Amino acid sequence: MPGAVALVARRGRLAYFESYGRRDPAAGAPMAKDSIFRIYSMTKPIVSVAAMMLWEQGRFLLSDPIEKYLPELGERKVAVAHGAEIEIGGTPSGPSPFQDLLRHTSGLTYEFRGSGPVHKMYMAEKIYSRNQSNADQSPPWAGCPSSLNRERGGIQPFYRRARPPRRGLVGPYLSEYLRQFILAPLGMVDTAFYVPAHELARLAEAFPKDRTPAQACN
Repeated sequence: MPGAVALVARRGRLAYFESYGRRDPAAGAPMAKDSIFRIYSMTKPIVSVAAMMLWEQGRFLLSDPIEKYLPELGERKVAVAHGAEIEIGGTPSGPSPFQDLLRHTSGLTYEFRGSGPVHKMYMAEKIYSRNQSNADQSPPWAGCPSSLNRERGGIQPFYRRARPPRRGLVGPYLSEYLRQFILAPLGMVDTAFYVPAHELARLAEAFPKDRTPAQACN
């Protein structure tokens, strides 16, 4: 990795806080203690916290079917792999509960995590596009089948998409909800879905491609 920021604290006291290496390997800019890092899929647990706050308020039950809040997701087909073949059958056996979104058992997959027929269908629907609202994204999801791994008679967890439907349940102003009720109270002033233009100079960049151990030693 180009650089890092290390912090050690115990019982509320700061014992160690240093930055190392480069913030931008291409430009050679040094790493700073206040550099901003991408957290990628760690947005999932943050959004899950927001959902569970609503659960604590009695706004929904973990057993509630997803289609209660996003009706268009209630008629999804199921794709089941049989070796190299794939079978697209009827609707899932019973409504898919909201808890499936929290434990990666919803069947909503990533288009880039394989090259099978289901992944290609997700790619064709451009599920990956960032220029979509919640309302824009739900109909394409409804047209794509669920991909379920069935072993020993049950549905096995598999790393899947789940944030968009959870985002839809939390509401159209997810970023503001997170800022007001989670990020601001915790003092996470630099955490957001996008880095403001005036803060881009603090953004830590990774290598374009992971280097081999031999290259890393040179």
